Amino acid sequence: CIYVVGGYASDNIDGSMQLDVVERYDTITQQWSYVKPMNCRRSALSCVTLDKCLFALGGYDGKNFSSVVEVYDPEKDEWTYGTPLTRERSGHGSALTVEPSLCCDDE
Repeated sequence: CIYVVGGYASDNIDGSMQLDVVERYDTITQQWSYVKPMNCRRSALSCVTLDKCLFALGGYDGKNFSSVVEVYDPEKDEWTYGTPLTRERSGHGSALTVEPSLCCDDE
């Protein structure tokens, strides 16, 4: 599945700009569907998947950068709070490694 999480829209009915909406694309049925929205509206967040869960990390709530981490369990269609990031951030990238360590070399 592919997930689209949060974001920014200027036409929300309640006047907010940041979104809590989460959509899932099923690559087999080729259909989009809504899943349970996040607890916190955010744009400019990043996401990774781990152990069949989707982690939504940081972002911008319309006033402040965020350290919020939310974890989506697709089997329960439920968001729970994870351990917050060490600092607020927005517009960042995230990567999940499957190796025990990640090495970078500038050569």
